Amino acid sequence: MNYLTCVAVAAALVCLEPAGALAEEPDAPPRYIEAFAIQGLFSKSDIDEYKKAANQRLQCNGDRHVKSIARNNLAVWQWHCGEYKEALANLNEAIQLAPGTFGVYYSNRGMTYRALGRYDEAIQDYERALESPNRPVARLAQANMGWLLLLQSQTDLDASRRQELLARAEELLQAATEKSAETAENAPFIPLAWINLAALRLTQHKVDAAEVCLKQVQEWTNDNEGKLKQFPADYQCYLLNQGEVERCGNRWQEARKLYQAAYDLGNNAFVPRPPPYVAGPPAAKENPLILQRLGAAEFVLKNYGEAQSHLEEAAKRYGPEKPAGRYALLLCAVAKAHRHGQYVIEIPEAVAEHDTPRRWTDGLFWHLAGKWNDKALADAACDPNDRIEKTKRGEAAFYRALKCRLEGNTRAAEDLFKTCVNQCEETSLEHTMAKGLRESAEAP
Repeated sequence: MNYLTCVAVAAALVCLEPAGALAEEPDAPPRYIEAFAIQGLFSKSDIDEYKKAANQRLQCNGDRHVKSIARNNLAVWQWHCGEYKEALANLNEAIQLAPGTFGVYYSNRGMTYRALGRYDEAIQDYERALESPNRPVARLAQANMGWLLLLQSQTDLDASRRQELLARAEELLQAATEKSAETAENAPFIPLAWINLAALRLTQHKVDAAEVCLKQVQEWTNDNEGKLKQFPADYQCYLLNQGEVERCGNRWQEARKLYQAAYDLGNNAFVPRPPPYVAGPPAAKENPLILQRLGAAEFVLKNYGEAQSHLEEAAKRYGPEKPAGRYALLLCAVAKAHRHGQYVIEIPEAVAEHDTPRRWTDGLFWHLAGKWNDKALADAACDPNDRIEKTKRGEAAFYRALKCRLEGNTRAAEDLFKTCVNQCEETSLEHTMAKGLRESAEAP
């Protein structure tokens, strides 16, 4: 999928100490991670209510210490509304009012800088938070900084620099998982770190190691009377990551159930209202990843109607300019063709209005629609970066195989799926779908 690895993450932004989960999606070629943005665990009215409470507290008489807390709390809810510049202004004010008092202010500002794409400044603030004597805050900073370095590693073209970033991210995330004499109220930071470390293992294509991390989360949950479910955003990330492990193991039925459970958790009815100091996640419309994964699972299981519905909505939420949105639309078009017994797909207006494809994904659309032959697609896959070219050739094989399936040429599809499996990274969606589709074709 456009030279990327899709993984999930729980990152945290806090009002005072406990963390709610959140994540955002960077978009930087040639590879990027679609980080997991939580799906509607709070409604807009919930967020407005908490923002109002924070504003009211800000208007009350109080010393600099109290006002700094009010500024921070207001910034948390502004963050969740996508008001990053406003959140940054309030966090700057909070730090000025009480410099050095709360390491969590620096952790929160690091999250805000990250949302604004100001990674260097984010890292500086995380470094400050790491120095906090408050162990939960330092642990939180380790988890958040580790994830940020992981993001950077996936967009760095220099192989040695990428390995350095990955090694530092692994060091931070591993440290964040270490057990210590913490109170029960600080314990939620432990599964948060394990969830992030599982995401890192998936980017390293270490599926077994990712599964070990998620087992640690489950063990913590069992030892703490199921408390992970009291932090629904983290729990949703756990379910999605567990679904990714099942997908990579070619266990699509199990993966679909986990993706569905993560998606269902987005309904407010399943989620207890949080205490007022816990930051909530962003709105449902900001998370297309679960829908995209759920649609892919339904596609492999030949439930084309459900696949089309989920992928269509995922593409809408991503937006046409995001590579992930265009890939979701591609698979959606194939699912629709299967439903209607068509041999070719319909090209979206945004692609059809141009005389020639402008992007790699446009070329895939043209090929599936019968407007490009195999040679034209192969020529388009050429790239000066060997790693990118290999990925493109794997993707080309995958979509050529889908076209052969539409045409009823199962033998050619089988050969092309084999090529895809050999070319694409083993945790990529195309690699795992090719394996799943091959297996379903062989089933009696």
